[in-house]
Amino acid sequence: MSLLNSAMDHLNQPGSGVKFIWFIQMVCVFIIGLCVTSIYNGLAVPHMIVLTFLSSGLFVSLYVFDTEIKGRGGWEKVFAKKDGDDEGGEDVPTRASKDAGGKKTD
Repeated sequence: MSLLNSAMDHLNQPGSGVKFIWFIQMVCVFIIGLCVTSIYNGLAVPHMIVLTFLSSGLFVSLYVFDTEIKGRGGWEKVFAKKDGDDEGGEDVPTRASKDAGGKKTD
């Protein structure tokens, strides 16, 4: 039971979900292929069209997200700890800092 708890603790750490992006994308590709095959064979065509649309949207969304992170220097830079920072990560602008002309107000 401790192995399961250890695995679940590891999966619930911040930033660990990014390891599954490639897996979710491959599942989306599989679902799209399955739906296209079902549409070709005439099985539940309206449902398969909707499922194809949703899974392709998820695939594109994850692709854009992954591309944006890689454009910022990769996952290591985004989740890297800074001096004096307990959680790590980049500075994310808050609404107050955007309202002040992009300058930090804290």
